[in-house]
Amino acid sequence: MSINHCSHTLGVALLLLSALFLSNDAIAQDSTRYQIQTRDGNTYYGHIVQKEIEYILFQTDNIGQITIKFDDINVIRRIGKDVATERYRESNASYHAPEVYLFRSSGFGVKKGEAYYRNAWLILNELNIGFTDHFSLGLGMMPFVEGSLPVWITPKLTLPLLKDKVNFGIGSLNGVALGESQSSFGLVYGDLSVGGPSTHISLGAGKAYEEGELNPELLITFSGAVKISKNLTLISENYTLQDFYLYSLICHQNFSAVNIQYGLLIFDTDFGNLTLPWIGLVVPIKTRF
Repeated sequence: MSINHCSHTLGVALLLLSALFLSNDAIAQDSTRYQIQTRDGNTYYGHIVQKEIEYILFQTDNIGQITIKFDDINVIRRIGKDVATERYRESNASYHAPEVYLFRSSGFGVKKGEAYYRNAWLILNELNIGFTDHFSLGLGMMPFVEGSLPVWITPKLTLPLLKDKVNFGIGSLNGVALGESQSSFGLVYGDLSVGGPSTHISLGAGKAYEEGELNPELLITFSGAVKISKNLTLISENYTLQDFYLYSLICHQNFSAVNIQYGLLIFDTDFGNLTLPWIGLVVPIKTRF
């Protein structure tokens, strides 16, 4: 791998990640009085000083100004007006897009009691379930592959080094291609994510294997996510492996029950460049685990 090619790769990656973070979050102060009930059972009265994408600054009547994350709010209602209660924790509000980028996950994991099903290009299928706040397991398959049926499992362990600031994840993809001539394949990896669940950057490394033998080349990933609005997150997942490079820029949009992903993949290889559209969906699921 040449120095110029490495510089080109890092330059493109930094450009993509920089583009993700160019967003303006500030919203004007609201003088309307509100009652806020949080998930831990506390109730606050006062007015909103400032709204950001992930939290609000709230001026309370008795304890001064506090910061409350939207994910921690159960109910917020205006005081003195006959309006419907606004619930911020909708069916998919606790799902953070960056738990999974496109092919790989970040340093964050699926929480206990949560799961998601995702599909891409109609052929890639995966179900991930959080058994604890730090351990999850995924099951995947890719039908319609001529002559074989690839299936895999993806155990993952996540460790919060600094809560909502630095997370480390370690896991593996362990698969087998079922068919006339079965073959095994997989990947062992680690990811470090800096930032919160909705907006962060990630650096990862891994080793692929086939038939039990590790590939001598190291797979490097550099990815990121930024929440643009309540329902829209931009994500980028990028790879470098020897003379193979993959760049991506994807929109992840939340709807009431389904999350849609759409964007572009750019492959850079010795054989030339190739750009493909990416289309997928993610369905959050509540579990009893």
